[in-house]
Amino acid sequence: MELTLTPRQIKMMKHAIGLDTSNGKVQKNKDVYEAYRNYYSASKPIPEWQRLVAEKLATATPDSDGGIVYRLTDEGANVLSEVFEIKITL
Repeated sequence: MELTLTPRQIKMMKHAIGLDTSNGKVQKNKDVYEAYRNYYSASKPIPEWQRLVAEKLATATPDSDGGIVYRLTDEGANVLSEVFEIKITL
């Protein structure tokens, strides 16, 4: 089964790693983006992230305030790399 990311999942994944593509391309180095962060904090489970966790593209860890911190896995970064045709490192 091939995974299809939704536009919302892609947006959330980009936000988690600080990837800015607002001008249609990567803002950092030409073909490589080194993430300076890797987390997305939420007060409750988010279905889009939960699907990424189920596909092993992200992890979910409880935080000290009762929320959840989502992080991309290396596989999640690889999938996002394919979307933007760049190398993303975590």
